[in-house]
Amino acid sequence: YNQCPMLSYMFRKNVMLSIHIDKNTEKDLQLAVGKGLAKLQECDSSVELVDFTSYASLCTAPGHYVIFMEITHTLHGQTQSGYDSEQELIQYPVKDSIFSSLQDCANAIDLAFQDPGYIGSRKFHNIGPLELCILHPGTFHYLLERYLTRGIAITQYKTPRCVPSQELHDILRSNVSAYTFSTAYC
Repeated sequence: YNQCPMLSYMFRKNVMLSIHIDKNTEKDLQLAVGKGLAKLQECDSSVELVDFTSYASLCTAPGHYVIFMEITHTLHGQTQSGYDSEQELIQYPVKDSIFSSLQDCANAIDLAFQDPGYIGSRKFHNIGPLELCILHPGTFHYLLERYLTRGIAITQYKTPRCVPSQELHDILRSNVSAYTFSTAYC
């Protein structure tokens, strides 16, 4: 018992962002998104994070991180909903006050990654500017419904922190309501 090795959880399989020599884990990503959310909440305190995911885009040179965030905010005491009574996706506009702070949010996320490989690669432009995409309300609920219709038990579902498939990537891209790029290391 006392001679047994101590093990600690590091990260889930396929949940590491990496493009060059950088290695950012799920925990790093969660902390970075938290810093970005704090920037949005400075502008509008009713903003809440519904969920987020990411992927390392290699379709341009240099590659860059893409962060997808679904946010919600309270309108006149009611939280906006992404679905109507017939479970059809409703697309609500993001408030103008949030659009104005997206750049600050993207910069905060970009600067929050503490991996030396990431910081060095960003400074020397081996990794491109981080892209922040705000999703239409209800996007993550839609993804959950898609997984459930394929037979996955709701207790086994967890939002992927790194986009695992082109199909999921296409769904997320088609539900982007706003996006911006970080200017943190320019």
